[in-house]
Amino acid sequence: MRPEDFRYALERAFSLNPAAVSEYPALAGARGCFEQPTTCDLSSEIEVDPDAITFHLAFPDPDLPYRLALPFAFPVPVGTPIEDQRFDPVPATGPYVISSAGKEGVVLERNKEFRQWSAAAQPDGFVDRMEWTFGKDPETTFDRLLAGRVDWQADAELSTSHPGQLAQAALPVTFYMGINLDAAPFDDVRVRRAVNFAVDRAHVQELLGGEGEAPRHVPDPAAQLPRL
Repeated sequence: MRPEDFRYALERAFSLNPAAVSEYPALAGARGCFEQPTTCDLSSEIEVDPDAITFHLAFPDPDLPYRLALPFAFPVPVGTPIEDQRFDPVPATGPYVISSAGKEGVVLERNKEFRQWSAAAQPDGFVDRMEWTFGKDPETTFDRLLAGRVDWQADAELSTSHPGQLAQAALPVTFYMGINLDAAPFDDVRVRRAVNFAVDRAHVQELLGGEGEAPRHVPDPAAQLPRL
């Protein structure tokens, strides 16, 4: 792994994915990479040398350290084609490697070269092999799940019939409403507060799957007046 691999990772990500471009607004050349992938060059924005990687931003971005922790910025060897590699995986680090992949599914096996350096950041994993199959009849898969022949199924309706086999995990997602503070009526703080009070948070939580899938950590505005 070399310093230029970090820059190339972003050049490749910007060329392939418009979502990556939106995550790094302070890098002036990001959008140009998506519009013209063959001429993508971030050497002015990301300077690399053997001892350091220096980012030159178009404007201050206090969130940049967190943005660099996103998968878009994971280092990729220079020379990796700037195109979707589909079932031919790009070299990477981690406890598992893709041993086979196709339309029927993906098989992951342990990476024999992997050494755990941080249980919190990159744990060693628990199983030696994972098989993820596609295109199966949901009803058949559900029967196999209950019989113990399948370990996990997404969107399985187990909450009422087999609650003991249900595992719920909340996603770290924040839902927000964007408003223009410079235009009426939202230039009036009283209107913004009125909208905030009018949102039925309990109903939104219910629409997202209830407490198990969408726990609410934001205090209710009736309990604490928001600063808007």
